[in-house]
Amino acid sequence: MQIVDGCCVVGPSQLQSLTALAWIAAHSPPVNDAGTSSASPDIPLHFPLDKKLAKNSHSRKRAVKVLASPNGKGVYAQKPIAKDAVIGQVRGDITLTDDIDPRYLMELDNGYLLRPKAPFRYLNHSCNPNCELFVWEDEDMDPYTNTRPLYVSALRRIATGTQLTIDYAWPADFAIPCHCRSRNCRGWIVDRGELSKLKRQQRQARGS
Repeated sequence: MQIVDGCCVVGPSQLQSLTALAWIAAHSPPVNDAGTSSASPDIPLHFPLDKKLAKNSHSRKRAVKVLASPNGKGVYAQKPIAKDAVIGQVRGDITLTDDIDPRYLMELDNGYLLRPKAPFRYLNHSCNPNCELFVWEDEDMDPYTNTRPLYVSALRRIATGTQLTIDYAWPADFAIPCHCRSRNCRGWIVDRGELSKLKRQQRQARGS
């Protein structure tokens, strides 16, 4: 498997966009009978996309919260978020084992895998996302895992109350139907470059 800037989807060997998360929030635990979900702790917001500000915890404002969404749970902006703002770091359990469904994992540097925790565990997919993942090229490696942190940033201005989304960009072999309802929806949660492969597989399956 190849790695783009230290992050790609666990799956067939191919380059993946930094916007590709290797898990699906739609499969997260459903909301309760009252139609609500247990909210995760708020996470801080960093302005602008500047490394020093991104690490200055004293200047942070509360940015997002996990709330009920049409897909179970989702991450919602609690304040306006500027374009290119660093919204937060993706935190979770880092491991070398791969005995978990690869769609629920993200690959880091040096073969390590990340299973995200709230709030970004609940980032839902959109074919027209308003967020993406990135790493700082000059970020110091963690001394224990030799991996760099992964962050979420805004692709455009995000209004208060808007759900944050990314493009999962899954390989064709992991694709499932998409219900994001964006104007440019691909119909499947799949990497844009893999869409033709997926359609070819479907034609072959119908002909068999």
